[in-house]
Amino acid sequence: GQIEILDPDSLPVSREQLQEELEMIRQERDYDLAILIVTDLLRDGSELHFAGTINRGVEMAFNIQAGEKSVFLPGVMSRKKQVVPPLQRWLQK
Repeated sequence: GQIEILDPDSLPVSREQLQEELEMIRQERDYDLAILIVTDLLRDGSELHFAGTINRGVEMAFNIQAGEKSVFLPGVMSRKKQVVPPLQRWLQK
């Protein structure tokens, strides 16, 4: 999913709570991966939060370090145009 914010401090939960919720949703629905995109309109980018058993795909698709559970992607504002395509390319490999 994706939400848009003007102030990162306005999120009603901490990053840790957000990760816990993502993992809970992923397990309850038997997903391999759950992603929440928090788009910061003022910083012109998105924080990608993810939980799952195929985190390596997210790491490779967005060139981030192994073990990370979130990453800020400058300039990324659209999930359909900028988040989904790199994940699809990784899945097709």
